[in-house]
Amino acid sequence: MKGEERLSPTLVLLLFIAFGAGLMLAGGKLDLGEIFGGETGETGEVAEQVIYEVRPEFEIPETITTGGQRLPIETLKAQAKDKYTMDPVQGIQFKFYEVGADVTDPNVKPLDTITTGSDGVGSTTNMIIQTNTDYDIWVNGSSTYYDEKIEDWEISYNPDRGVGFLLVGGSSYYPAIKVGAFVDVATLPEAQSCLNDTADDTVYYDISACGGSAWFKIDIGNANANSELHDVVMCFQDADGDMEGDEITAFSAAYVSGKVLDIPGNLLGYWQDGMGSGAKKCLTIADVLGPSEKGRYEFTITVDESNFAVGEEFEICFDDVGDYSAKQYPSRNAKATAECLTVAVQA
Repeated sequence: MKGEERLSPTLVLLLFIAFGAGLMLAGGKLDLGEIFGGETGETGEVAEQVIYEVRPEFEIPETITTGGQRLPIETLKAQAKDKYTMDPVQGIQFKFYEVGADVTDPNVKPLDTITTGSDGVGSTTNMIIQTNTDYDIWVNGSSTYYDEKIEDWEISYNPDRGVGFLLVGGSSYYPAIKVGAFVDVATLPEAQSCLNDTADDTVYYDISACGGSAWFKIDIGNANANSELHDVVMCFQDADGDMEGDEITAFSAAYVSGKVLDIPGNLLGYWQDGMGSGAKKCLTIADVLGPSEKGRYEFTITVDESNFAVGEEFEICFDDVGDYSAKQYPSRNAKATAECLTVAVQA
């Protein structure tokens, strides 16, 4: 049109290049090959491509989102360290199950297992575990460490390397908890003089000296450092079934010192339920006993001496994992060794 200024073809080309370069720079690089049409031959060969380095703040992180895809993990690693010493733990097994699997059923098998080596690290290359998939992950601690279902876990996965890492509670390692040992009751810290403490886990009620009642004190707890006892129970039982439940008419407990445990003051009903052939009665006295944590309690019994005869006895036992001689799963191991005091009668 008359009077209208026109841009020269050269200026139009320069403006086009500048506009394209601005778009590419916004993404962190400038590729003249893309500006001029992409592949060689579409608009002529491009002799040279200029690529600007990506700025550090835009570098791809180690963990790459897989966009919800279920990708087999070529190598999956897991690590275990001792909760208290931070030493690497060998022999810990991370077992992957279908969600809701009953690990107490011996016929239910894990999908895959990672076993840690001497450096506390283990891996699997079975390519069974996938990204963006839910599993039940159980720790098998064998006889030394507690078993546990891991609730707070995720897998950090880099598809470029094909490597995934099991994270527990946001940490790169699982804090394995060593099983402690119960305080030995071979020798009681204190007992009434009429009781004969034989230092072989047995205390004898002396009918000729006690006069119908007696008391003794027990230290109850974890004897070891850098360890724990879980789901601690106190159990009354009659191992040989010779008690009728009428030998003791009163049975009480009183706190003395140390760790306060969940031991009720009146124990008679618990004791009665544990007497007789095949009987046993347990009550939970602590969820966790930490390193070297113990409490001292005094137990007082009132005896019907016409019923508590020479040769009769019962046991007071302390054990972990919620019951006497109970097992944990998936290890199928009893963990801490139970500690029992036998209370017997002598003339």
